[in-house]
Amino acid sequence: MKKIIKLFRPVLIFCMRSWWYMTRPKTSGAKVVIVCGDEILLIKTTYGYAYTLPGGGIKKNETPEMAAKRETQEEVGIQLDSVFPLPPFVTHEEYKEDTVYGFYSEVGNKDYKLDALEIDSAEWFPADNLPKTGSVTAKILELYKNK
Repeated sequence: MKKIIKLFRPVLIFCMRSWWYMTRPKTSGAKVVIVCGDEILLIKTTYGYAYTLPGGGIKKNETPEMAAKRETQEEVGIQLDSVFPLPPFVTHEEYKEDTVYGFYSEVGNKDYKLDALEIDSAEWFPADNLPKTGSVTAKILELYKNK
């Protein structure tokens, strides 16, 4: 299944962005900076190219905090007891109006278990030597750094 997703990823992304361009939806999502010591966990999804943070869309009747915890559990198998908010912001990337709620949480160990269909890889990086990320992830990491 992972190979099929990777094969059709460019077509799927094109279709999604085309739909968003035509409809200009308003969405909201939550992302989490997961910290262990002086390292941060970054992931690569099966449908993206750059490193990003665990997270995703907020479901109906779900708070941003609940979404952050749920998405982290689903994507990397880490159950977060508490998350701490960062200032939310709005982005218009990908032709949609997306309200992004950032959070951070500290964990005691580096264990994780990937969702094989959605997450391609994960890696812990030193907080002072992070790889290139997309602009939304970069903004959340900057908010975390300046908290």
